[in-house]
Amino acid sequence: MPRKQNNNFPIGTYAKKKRAILEELCEEKVNALSEIKLQQQNIRRLKEKVENEARARVREAAGDASNTEWVLSNCSLQFGIYRGKTFIWLLSNDSGWAVMVLASHETKRAIKHPQGDSQWDNKEALRRYIKYIYIF
Repeated sequence: MPRKQNNNFPIGTYAKKKRAILEELCEEKVNALSEIKLQQQNIRRLKEKVENEARARVREAAGDASNTEWVLSNCSLQFGIYRGKTFIWLLSNDSGWAVMVLASHETKRAIKHPQGDSQWDNKEALRRYIKYIYIF
């Protein structure tokens, strides 16, 4: 069957335009993928930064930085109206908000487990802290 010719462009020009468009799309895809990798690295760094800051607060208070409960209690929130406040501060000052956040998180947790989301990681740390303090 003969190939249908595009009336707007001669065949050579059409192929060149198509190739240029495909190359541009591939380049955009590569750029998007590198941006996603960079975001994931930043999220990992953010998680480590929060943990390191918490350990520093524990050491500053002459505590044991290897104690999980102390470190978790000094982790800071990375979302919401209390961003920057520690977990222990949150539970002492607005436990209702903490319960609301965790109830919403538990519902989402049953459905999905996103990778590389700093808010998700921070909510998981808050969840671990609350479970840890209520076990003992």
